[in-house]
Amino acid sequence: MGQVELNLDLVALDVGETYEMRNDLVVRPFRTHHVIPSQ
Repeated sequence: MGQVELNLDLVALDVGETYEMRNDLVVRPFRTHHVIPSQ
């Protein structure tokens, strides 16, 4: 990966919560199942 510094705000969400990034963009985390454990 490139050694690039990212300017961001990290928002921790639980399954079922929502976060409005702007008026027309809302994100919602969801639980997944992987055969091989994800990191």
